[in-house]
Formats: sequence, C-alpha cells, structure tokens
Amino acid sequence: MHPVPSRLHAGRVPSRRSRASIALVVLVLRWGGCAGGEGEERGRLYDEPWREQFHFSPRENWMNDPNGLLFHDGVFHLFFQHNPFGEVWGHMSWGHATSEDLVRWEQLPVAIPEDDEVAIFSGSAVVDVRNTSGLAQKVKHGPTRSQTTTDCSCAQLNRVEWQLQSDHSPTAVKQELENEFKISVEQEEERWVLLVSLAGLGMYFVGEFDGEKFVEDSEFSWFLIDHGPDFYAANSFNGAEERVLVAWMNNWACAGGVPTSPWRGEASFPRRVELVRAAGALQMRQVLGDFGSLGGQVWTLRDATIAEELISRGDGQSPKTEMLPFQINEFLVAEVLGSSFPMTVEMRLAGTPGLAEFGIMVRRSADGTEYTRVGLEFDEDGRPSQGFLNRTLSGTSDFSPDFARAYTADIAYLHLESEEVSLLLLLDESSVEAFFYDGLVAMTARIFPDDLSRGMALYQAEGEELRVSFFEVRQLPSIWQ
Repeated sequence: MHPVPSRLHAGRVPSRRSRASIALVVLVLRWGGCAGGEGEERGRLYDEPWREQFHFSPRENWMNDPNGLLFHDGVFHLFFQHNPFGEVWGHMSWGHATSEDLVRWEQLPVAIPEDDEVAIFSGSAVVDVRNTSGLAQKVKHGPTRSQTTTDCSCAQLNRVEWQLQSDHSPTAVKQELENEFKISVEQEEERWVLLVSLAGLGMYFVGEFDGEKFVEDSEFSWFLIDHGPDFYAANSFNGAEERVLVAWMNNWACAGGVPTSPWRGEASFPRRVELVRAAGALQMRQVLGDFGSLGGQVWTLRDATIAEELISRGDGQSPKTEMLPFQINEFLVAEVLGSSFPMTVEMRLAGTPGLAEFGIMVRRSADGTEYTRVGLEFDEDGRPSQGFLNRTLSGTSDFSPDFARAYTADIAYLHLESEEVSLLLLLDESSVEAFFYDGLVAMTARIFPDDLSRGMALYQAEGEELRVSFFEVRQLPSIWQ
C-alpha cells in the first residue's frame, strides 16, 4: 500500500524541476479563472448514485489515505492519496482539497503528481514559519485569495537528513501511517497520542514522548479508533487549535470493487478528539460538532416509546396524537419517511428490565427486506454489553464476499456510572457513522442501498417497554449545492 517512503516536506522537486513548477502554477491560475464553470461541473458530478452529500470525495477517480493535513491562515488543507487517471489504485499522487469550516470542500488541482513513474505515497506536510529546514522555495508568484490554498513550494529535500531515533512496534504485524500529537486532558497534564494503522484497523496509544521515544501508559495497551470496517489511515490536522481527525472511509478488503463511478473513495466526516478518563484509562472521545448553524429541518421528541410492532411505509398523511407517550415509529413514517440525506439521528435512553437488544434500522425499504441495523445489546442486568453495526442486508454487496457482515464494539468494559445511553448517527447516501456514549465508541461503515430505501424504524427485543428520553432527526444540506 505504501512501499515508497515519503518525499514531502513543504513540497517536492521532480527531476525536471522548472517544467513541473511552471505547470503547477498554470493549473492554479486556470482553476482560479473558471469559477463560473465549476458550479455546473460540480452539479453534474455530485448527483450520481451513492455519491456522498456531506463527506468529501474527489470529483473523479481514485482516493485513499489522507496525508499531510494542515491548517494555515484559516484554511484546512486535505491532501490525499489519489490516482488522477482512473477509478482504481495506481499512479499515486497527492490530491488536494481545502475548507474553511471542515464541512464544505473545494477540490484543487493535484498538489504533487507522480513523476517519471515515481509514485508519491504517504508523507507529512508542515508550515515552516521560521525556515528551520533551510529549504529554498523554487517558485514565486502573487496569487489571488482563491489561489493561496495551493502549495506551490518545491524544495530540494536531499538537504534534510533524517535519523531513526526509536521504534514503536507493539505487534508482529507491519504498521503504517503513524500520527503523533499532544492533546490536553481535563484536570490533568497534557498527554501524547500515537495513531497507527495496520491490518485494516486504526488504533491509538496514550503516553509520553520526550522528543526521541514514545512510551505508552501501560505496556502494549491500545484502543481502536473506530470499531467499524471503514475507518482507516486516520490522520489529524497540524496547526489547528483543536485536534481533528479525518480517515479514509473504506478498507482494502473491499475498496477495489466499491460500485461507485466516476469516483471511488471518500473521507470520513472530520472528528474533533479529546482525551477523557473512562474505565481507569485515558481514552479518546470523538465529537462531530454542532450542525445547528447549517439549517435544515429538525424533528424532536421527548419521553417517547417504541411501538410494539414496526410500522410499515405510510402515505405521509397518517394521523398522529399530541398526547404522550408518542410512538416513535409512527412519527418516523408520518414525518420523516422519504426525507433526503444527509441527516443526523440522535437519541438517549436507559435500559429496562429484561431488555436484550435495542436498535434502529436505517435506509429501510418499504417491504422491510433491506436495511442497516445499528444499536446495543444488553446483559442480564440490563447494562449495555456491546454496540453493533450490521450491514448484511444493507443493499448491493455482491462486489465483495467480505462486505455483507456485522460488526460489534465492546462497551461493557467502560463500566460507566450513568444508566443513560446515547447514540448519534450521521447518515449519508452511502455511509453510516455511529457514536455511542457521546463519542467514546465509534463505528463507521459504507452501505449501498437502493435509492428508494429511505425509511427508519426503531425496535427492541424482549423486556419492558423502552422509553426514549430524547430523539431528534436533523436534515443536513448537501455540501455540493
């Protein structure tokens, strides 16, 4: 996946420096001068089946790992592994997109193209304010505001030598895409977090770093960043006040066959991370942020119950009572059914005696044969034991034998004092991101449902009637319109 070491600091010098540098500047100028056509092209390209409407994806062609994430002068720079010539892996170059709010993105020309068949794999990028590297910029121009988002610096990297200081390899499996950063902890000293990716999983360690060696708090102790199948190669933005993660929302087992075109690959929605103490250890909480300023319709219920049987598709004119308890599934059919994606679904509830399972079916078909299930399983004492995300009946899956599966996340180990469980879902045209316990546990998966499968329904297995203290659906705008 990443057999070639990084060749990036603040740019890269191809073998034919002058010609490559001039070409890059020309591309920037042409992009800045085509604002009128961009909207038309964007509208044509971002309306395909399964095209994400609240996640970044390139207009066309292949995308995988995010690299060299930067925040500079009020702009977030997302670089990513990219094949500019096709929808399959190959011709590795660095794609480039920018955002001022981590919601709406603008794709720019390829930042670092493959040169003389030398692929550009994983690496880092920094803003060298004091020029401590001594690297010289090879290109100068006076860009407009719209062009400052493209890094045109080209440097002779062979003037900078790197020396191995230590090795942190807690497993026998090859790890890659390390990302290390310092982060504050409430009422405690700052700690270091080390992210690594291996065997299709992303994990993190919390510990200390003295500039040469990282030492985790407990020997070989680690936590998964995300328990779902499609959150790999997580990276964070350098230079931002808060630490924000973005990952490749895919995995190598299925990526080559994903049924999307003319693009293949997208980024997860950015997650702000913080360290909190849970189950006797410092763990990472992942927060999406406040979507209230984005507008969109919001439906909210409080102190509601779940109907004993799932409500089938209605005509949108079903009568409803204003008396509590309000049947959530009735409400979903009458008010929310058929609404466009993306949207968030947030709920809070407490377990009830005898409850074995609680869940929500999303992207559910009218006949109930297609859906993705997300929820919680409970132990005999009524405490949550594990979260789950099941996409075995989620829609198209014949492109890979590894796709139609169910995934679980251990929650029992948290031993949280609160009896209330929170669940937040971010639903897009072909993805589900689930966050349990205010983001202490996350699960992410791609799905490819039929376009007409837009229903939702809650359910419970066994136990006394479950009461949901808070339930909210928020419709979100498309970032491409």
